[in-house]
Amino acid sequence: MESSVRGVLFRHISGSRANRIDKFDISENLVIHIGRKAGSEVLYDAVQDDLVSREHAVVTLVDPENLIFTIKDAGSSNGTYVNGVRISEATELFPDDTVELGKDGPKFVFDIQPRPEGYAGKTRVMSAVDTAVTRMIPRPAGLDEPIIAPMHDTMPPPKPGVGKETVERMLVAERSAAKRSWIGIGAGLGAAILIVAGGLYWNAQRTASQVYEDAQAQIQQHAEEIERAKTESAAALTKEIGTTSREIVEKWGDSTVKIEVSWGLYDQETGKPLLIKTLYDGQRNLRPCFILTRDNTVVPWLTLEDEFRTNKRVFGRGMASGFVVSENGFILTNKHVAAPWMTRYEWPFSSPEILLIPENERLPAQKHYARDIVKYHKTLDDLSARPGEPRNWVPEQDKGIIFANNAPIRISRPGIFAGRIEELLVRFPLSRLGMSAQFVRASTDADAALIKIETPQALTKVDIAEGDDLVVGDRVTVLGYPAVSIEDKALLTINEAGSARTRAEDIPQPTVTEGIISRVGSAIRQEGSTLTTFSNFGDAFQLSINTTGAGNSGGPVFNRDGKVIGLFTYGRSLGDIRVSLAVPIKHGRALLQAQRSN
Repeated sequence: MESSVRGVLFRHISGSRANRIDKFDISENLVIHIGRKAGSEVLYDAVQDDLVSREHAVVTLVDPENLIFTIKDAGSSNGTYVNGVRISEATELFPDDTVELGKDGPKFVFDIQPRPEGYAGKTRVMSAVDTAVTRMIPRPAGLDEPIIAPMHDTMPPPKPGVGKETVERMLVAERSAAKRSWIGIGAGLGAAILIVAGGLYWNAQRTASQVYEDAQAQIQQHAEEIERAKTESAAALTKEIGTTSREIVEKWGDSTVKIEVSWGLYDQETGKPLLIKTLYDGQRNLRPCFILTRDNTVVPWLTLEDEFRTNKRVFGRGMASGFVVSENGFILTNKHVAAPWMTRYEWPFSSPEILLIPENERLPAQKHYARDIVKYHKTLDDLSARPGEPRNWVPEQDKGIIFANNAPIRISRPGIFAGRIEELLVRFPLSRLGMSAQFVRASTDADAALIKIETPQALTKVDIAEGDDLVVGDRVTVLGYPAVSIEDKALLTINEAGSARTRAEDIPQPTVTEGIISRVGSAIRQEGSTLTTFSNFGDAFQLSINTTGAGNSGGPVFNRDGKVIGLFTYGRSLGDIRVSLAVPIKHGRALLQAQRSN
């Protein structure tokens, strides 16, 4: 094989590869598979080229020395045609042969470029109706002798003779004409050579440009396939291991807010704040007072007066967490954060010691007060078995009785109390400014509530899980602002009205905590007509997280897919052991639906 032969070309005329050129370097074992099957050297489109079989035809170099190629149909459904003729066995291919894959299917022209010197194309075979064949005139039947033209009886007169000078002039003129003819032929031949050379050069340039473009297209296609494979691999890996805690805090940290709240309990009839009565215990210590009513129920000694300014308001103040659930400012948090009067009241006393005084009892006289008051000494633990246990008091639900300030005597029927938010501020991560929020509604079934801030900025909301599947052992991530976490402070120097002062402000930043679902409780469920089941902590699920606590209430609980499945809520302790609980996100979704869907 000559070194000038570079490769085999398939110039595609029709089909999905129309106007493209496939080039293959010539080697001794060159075999080119044609079809729609993945891995074919000449690969056709699986949808557009539906006449092409998966394994349609094979082109083989059978004689590398003489560059002899054959094409063979590979058992295709629609056959292989060479120059319009369907082949049934291996057929030799010549340059400029047209191959058709199925009748009216995709076509390409076979070629070898550049062709070796002396390499001839296929000899054209004359057909029976070739118009270029010499037409024969039949000889008349019975005519065996040659035909001789008859002689005329009279001969034409002889022509006059030609002189020497005349002959010389004729020869000069003939030479000049011949010279002009040769010059014209030479010029025409030179022009033809230039045209052919130019055409060959243009064709070579176009072929090279097409090969380059095809190579670039294949490189681009290969790069796209690699990038797509990387993307699919990353997606499969993410699906396998889930979203990491780092990814969750990077994506949803700015949607997790810090909430500061203060509230009070008021008598709805008078509008006055409710107070819990306190008395000295004989040792100059003020103790909260409770009353044992006539029906043996324990109730707090609530009053509206504070003559000696020793009574304590029924109120609360604290910090908690929440998360954005809509672009226009709706935020989910716990009910005990946004509406504490709807949940169990946390008595603001450092000591469990109290005074329990029977209803209508006359208080000890001042003279023997220290001696006689001792008989009313109790602790909250002493009241745990009595009806109306103080630690389970829910102001809005259990209400209460208003008594006189100076004696345990009722002054009204059971009071109607109203909780009132006095301050509800929302702060976003790394922000020094708080935004006032409004209480919207609270769940009647679980510790979940909805609040709202007014903001001109479209907020980034978290992704809420659509289902309610909670599986023990699944990994979870909690975001929030527990009080035990490290705090960042900003030291500010403010100059107002000519007066400079310095103050420290905390810069909120959410804490991320990992754990698993360790137990799933259930709401009250009726099984049959006689059996009712429920969890002792309501519809909640238990977490293995015990490194967070107060302040994290209302924070989002994310699953491995990076979707919120719950709201962090109360913890539970037994000795040194503590567990955390969360409310299923279905109670939060319910708060977002003002109108029940069908």
